[in-house]
Amino acid sequence: MARVHRGARVERWLFNALHSLDFSFWYSTRPLWDIGIIEFCLGGLTSSGIGLWLGIKRLLQMSRRFRSSGELKSSSTETR
Repeated sequence: MARVHRGARVERWLFNALHSLDFSFWYSTRPLWDIGIIEFCLGGLTSSGIGLWLGIKRLLQMSRRFRSSGELKSSSTETR
């Protein structure tokens, strides 16, 4: 029999519980389960929205830098 440390056991329990939403106290109180699922969905939507917003913001910054550096190079070659 393999020995499992407490940290590994807690990690395995958290991973399995959070990914399967296997909390026994939620089964007996259905409205609590619904509220929990809605909260998790809203949290995922918020996290995705923030990531999308940050990604778009970064792409816009990079495109502005690229355009400004391209304009500088083209203007400096035209004056020569």
